[in-house]
Amino acid sequence: MSRVVVINADDFGFSPAVNIGILRACREGLVTSVSLLMNAEGTKNAAKIAKDYALDTGVHVNLTDGRPLADRKYRHITRSDGNFIGLDSLAIKLSLYADALREAREEIYAQISYCIALGIQPSHLNSHKYVQVFPGLGKVFREAAEHFGIRYFRNLRELDTNVIRRLFSTGIWRQLTTPQLIKSVGISTLAHLSQRNSDHHYVRTTDHFLGIGVMNFSTTAEAGRQGLEACLRLVQEGLTEIMCHPGLVDSTLSSISPYTIQRERELEALIAPTTRELANSIGLKIVAWRDL
Repeated sequence: MSRVVVINADDFGFSPAVNIGILRACREGLVTSVSLLMNAEGTKNAAKIAKDYALDTGVHVNLTDGRPLADRKYRHITRSDGNFIGLDSLAIKLSLYADALREAREEIYAQISYCIALGIQPSHLNSHKYVQVFPGLGKVFREAAEHFGIRYFRNLRELDTNVIRRLFSTGIWRQLTTPQLIKSVGISTLAHLSQRNSDHHYVRTTDHFLGIGVMNFSTTAEAGRQGLEACLRLVQEGLTEIMCHPGLVDSTLSSISPYTIQRERELEALIAPTTRELANSIGLKIVAWRDL
């Protein structure tokens, strides 16, 4: 069996500079697909870029930052000022109130519908800040994907027995910080629980996923390169998604996200000739979602 990889850039649409960086990662680097934020400052610009350059594009559903798209005021998932309540509060609300899940479903459908209205049929579906692992949302996301004819939904189970074994056998674990490992273990566990008893045969997921623990938090060029190379070396047989967040920094990004210079480090790694040479030398087949 071959090792097939989709390298997917999240947060397309976050800001004009992030859009430029992601486009560079697609045209000059290893990125094959992008996930579009539907309620961000650069959304329309990103959608135009996606169409102009025929980028393989999916929806990056956002239920935590900014304002919702649905044309009504939500009782549970937004604050009194109309903005989303944030990551921690959303998890609590979904655990306590059935109406919160219904509101989230309405917003997910609204964001996918807006993507289609912008002239893009999504090739895949995933979530900003991994909210798809929150109570009840995994099922809602799969139902939405099936409803809109989206074939691929993100598998966030990064750590499995083989990955853990290879982390230690290759020494890659030494590159990781404790927060990275804790985040990866936590999300992998929640993803496993949210995918139990899933019965949506139309919607597919990858066999493997990388990018939470190994790829993030790179603040130097060397760390960014090592993180991407570690992901490439950890790819197993079957279909793997590598998640990344390349971009350039502008005032819009700096004002709303702490993840800034790390995006430039990821971009540098993705367009570096040495990383492409590594992918080729170890026999990876890098494709887009639409190629599958």
